[in-house]
Amino acid sequence: MYKKVETNEEMRIFDSIWIPAWQEKGFELECQLGQVERFLISNYKEYIGTLSLRPYNNDSTIDDVFKFREINMIKGNSGYVIEIEKFAIAKKYRGIKNLQLMMLTILELARNNHCKYYIAVIDSVFCHVIQKVSPSTVFKLGSTIKYKNTSLVPIIVDVQNAISNISIYNQLEKFYPTNKETLYLQTKADT
Repeated sequence: MYKKVETNEEMRIFDSIWIPAWQEKGFELECQLGQVERFLISNYKEYIGTLSLRPYNNDSTIDDVFKFREINMIKGNSGYVIEIEKFAIAKKYRGIKNLQLMMLTILELARNNHCKYYIAVIDSVFCHVIQKVSPSTVFKLGSTIKYKNTSLVPIIVDVQNAISNISIYNQLEKFYPTNKETLYLQTKADT
């Protein structure tokens, strides 16, 4: 359900999803430098969304927008915090089901990378929708930040809490089994 961007063609697809979403909101198109992993998210048929991740540290430029380094959960978890960027769903695929898929994907990536928290600054309307989909996972950290024609909010995704929530964990296991036996049982059930 996710594919790490590794080729020029995959990068072209990645750009064809996130760039229109940013332009729609009037965001600046920014080039990410440094250690960044980019992912394409699929619904098994087509790529529906994008996500890029980078390790957070005290020199991260995200702190120019909001001082994440001052949050206690962040202070005590150096090395276990990842910044989310380019979290976008192609316009024709927007909806609750695909947003849930995107959220499960970021949790799976966190589980694989031993991440405890994600941080981001996102559109306030999008934040409201995400909080409805993942009420015990996504939390606003500060007040609204005005940016051009939109409002942004700093958020934290509490990965530990989400994965320990049995209903979310069961959904996660359905899409991303963690062992061969589970994968075999899921494959058999699908046939």
